[in-house]
Amino acid sequence: MCCMARRCPAYLVSLMDDASRLIAHSAFCLGETALDIEGVLKQAVLKRGLPK
Repeated sequence: MCCMARRCPAYLVSLMDDASRLIAHSAFCLGETALDIEGVLKQAVLKRGLPK
């Protein structure tokens, strides 16, 4: 990870519905790992529910 003395890249991870172009959830993360994407997916499902 990054220390406070230097800059760290931030990644905007978003989950978008391809049919309606609705962004279900977005979050800034320190990495592009599967755990980061899984967290965004969980928040989107909690916020919007499962797709029909």
